[in-house]
Amino acid sequence: MGIGYIIAGMFFLFEPFIGVADILPDFIGYLLILHGMSKIADLEIKISEAKMKMQSALYVSLGRFAVYVFSFLADFDDTLKLVFVFAFAVLDIFFVLPAFSSLFNGLDYARMRFTSVANSPKFSDAGKLSAIFLIVRAVGAVVPELTSLSTDYGYVQSGGGGLEGNGVIRIMLIMVCAAVVLLFGIVWLSAVCGAISELRKDKEFVSVIEKKYAAEIMTDKTLAMRRSVKNFWRIWFAAFFFLFCISIDYYYIIPEFVFGICAFFAFRGAGKYESEPKKIGALCLCSSGIMATSYVLLFRYSARMESDLFPYQNDDFLQYYLPYIIFAVAGYAVMIFICKRANSVMKKMTQDCIGLRGSSDARRREIDEDMRTNICARIDRLFVIECVSVVLGAVLTALIPWFSLAWAVKSLLNIIVVVYMYSVMSDVFAEAEKVL
Repeated sequence: MGIGYIIAGMFFLFEPFIGVADILPDFIGYLLILHGMSKIADLEIKISEAKMKMQSALYVSLGRFAVYVFSFLADFDDTLKLVFVFAFAVLDIFFVLPAFSSLFNGLDYARMRFTSVANSPKFSDAGKLSAIFLIVRAVGAVVPELTSLSTDYGYVQSGGGGLEGNGVIRIMLIMVCAAVVLLFGIVWLSAVCGAISELRKDKEFVSVIEKKYAAEIMTDKTLAMRRSVKNFWRIWFAAFFFLFCISIDYYYIIPEFVFGICAFFAFRGAGKYESEPKKIGALCLCSSGIMATSYVLLFRYSARMESDLFPYQNDDFLQYYLPYIIFAVAGYAVMIFICKRANSVMKKMTQDCIGLRGSSDARRREIDEDMRTNICARIDRLFVIECVSVVLGAVLTALIPWFSLAWAVKSLLNIIVVVYMYSVMSDVFAEAEKVL
């Protein structure tokens, strides 16, 4: 029933924030948790409500990640960082904390409703520890940033320009707060994993909800179709945001290897529309592994060549450049095969969702067929645009040492892909909604 995904998601949430930086991206954890909650949410209204709150937590984490990336581009001063850190601390308390409280209350209630087991103290403890940990985590992120407000003869100065030694104090506070938050995080992670593992091992509970899901949800073809369509398209759309190329002081900060991870979950969410989920899943993870290796090699190359205006003139250029570019081009090549498979899934979904209800009206069937043909043609054009973007992306990646704006052109190409994909996705979603 996917309960294990909730545990996996928790492992992205136990570490401290360092300013606006999030070492293990929270949004990946929330995506895993939401995936793990999805089936039980269909059977229990309290879990469904908790899922909606967890989606709000996801949006907060995405906002934090966006600010983190933008902080490199805008070069925030210390006071502005404090503003953002404080704002996200407040958002965490108002949106994230209620999400976890509802999650554990909902799981405890669902277990009591579907089995003979009464309220478990583990869920109650997990809920209380979640509140404590999230507050400590939020405060731990804010406290070090308060050093940006220093006093000099009674006046507050912004931007960290006050008393000498504030930098040292800030580093010490970061270390202390991070250690405290990490300690609380480990205790919290142990408690929540224990509670959810207990639920996962409850054979009576798992058996009951599996039977109810099979009898009540799996038989609802329109609901399954709508969910598969939206799950696949949303995650596939999100995957392309990790192909944007942003260079900061010769370093590229957006990890392209996350594309493969997102693609893996997109195909998992496609349901019956992907005939070989294990095969394509392995290909996605292979792509992610190759791109992760190229990402590490890119940092190695950047660290060696960052001081060279013309890196290709450096005697060690090929030694650092060739390993990176070989893995990068291989990763892009695998992406094309993944995009081809995605194209096939998209067209299957389109063929299925348009006119699913059926109609005795000949004109209605004709309109449905025209719409089906039109959207499938646009999906094919999307595949061509994706392939062109990937191929040119590989070429531009290879030209980076000679063409300093290659990263900007790559991002521009990806903007074209994302905009066109959003247009097609919106039309597919509109058709999927008509069948309900």
